[in-house]
Amino acid sequence: MPEGRVNRLQFSKELRRSKIVISPFGWGEFSLRDFETLLAGAILCKPNMDHLDTYPNFYRTDETYLAFRWDFTDINDVIGEALENYAHARQIAEEGQRLYRYHLTDESAHQEFCIRFRDILARAIDVRRQSAV
Repeated sequence: MPEGRVNRLQFSKELRRSKIVISPFGWGEFSLRDFETLLAGAILCKPNMDHLDTYPNFYRTDETYLAFRWDFTDINDVIGEALENYAHARQIAEEGQRLYRYHLTDESAHQEFCIRFRDILARAIDVRRQSAV
C-alpha cells in the first residue's frame, strides 16, 4: 500500500480492492466516502444512521450497510462478524451498490425523483396559499 497521498485513480483502485470501508461521521452523518464505497462495491461500515430519514434511503442497517455504535464500542465486533460471515456481508454491499446504481442510472428512479420533487413543491405552494388566506 502506498504511503502518503495517492492520486484519484489510485484511490479508486484501492477502494475497489477493499473489503470494508469505515466511514465515520465527518461534517455530518453522510459523506462522499459513503457513495464512493457504494459505487466501488465495498462493504460500507459506519455509525448507526437509523435516526436519519433520507431520500433515497441508502442507509438501511444490515441491508445496505453495517452499523456500529456512535461511541465505536462495538466496531471490532461488527468488523469481525463481517469478515467471519463475509458472504453475507458481501450481499449487503451488493444491495447497497445495486440501490445506488439504480438511483443514478435507472429511468424509473429518475421519474420517482421528479414525482417526489413535484409533490414537495405542490405541498409547499398549498401551504403558502393557505397561510396567505
